[in-house]
Amino acid sequence: MSAPVGTLAIVTELEDAANLIKLQLAAGLGEDDIKETLSRHYESRICGLPSLSSGHKSRLTEAINAGPWLPAQKKILASAVLTGGSQLKKTASVARRPNQKCHNIENLIQMSSMAKLKDTAKYSEMSRVSIISASAKSLGIFNPDETTLFRMVQLLAVTDPKSTYSQRKVWDQMATIQKFCKAGAPAKVEYVINYEPTAELLPDDIKASAYSDELALPSPVEWVELDT
Repeated sequence: MSAPVGTLAIVTELEDAANLIKLQLAAGLGEDDIKETLSRHYESRICGLPSLSSGHKSRLTEAINAGPWLPAQKKILASAVLTGGSQLKKTASVARRPNQKCHNIENLIQMSSMAKLKDTAKYSEMSRVSIISASAKSLGIFNPDETTLFRMVQLLAVTDPKSTYSQRKVWDQMATIQKFCKAGAPAKVEYVINYEPTAELLPDDIKASAYSDELALPSPVEWVELDT
């Protein structure tokens, strides 16, 4: 069986990822920033592939395992391989569900992710968009409503005081976050429509999905700037 269009190209790129990262480092970019951006890029492309045979999944997984990715990034990429291809119908089905409302998402973001959002010297704007989108996905947020998307952009702005946001930039980032949230397989957790305002009140399966690598649940925060 021939490989679906694009599969071999992604395998080749994954095999060359270490060299690409080395060149990007030489150009002055941060290693964590590069890996985060590239891993999300490959996740989206893998999930867009048509149905994959076991052999093709094996080749992709081998390339991922041999790559320079962090453990969490390998897990995301491997999951995309496992569910990719057949994911298109599943995505359409989930997309028809009601929009999800998480209007206090700043209280639910993992502490490790929040630290990355604040580290604007190390993480580029697009990486920070990817980080907050990944946090939302781990919480089971696949169909964020407009207010939730706007709140996420507000959080990006507040954690980067030097940034400026035009109305066009706000809408563009909302669209990008929405795209990232819908890319790949949704977290296998309860589909919540109205999220509680604190992590302690979340369903147990969402806690396990979002905070399994955390030392503690995030505490509620009060940022007046988020409402201005």
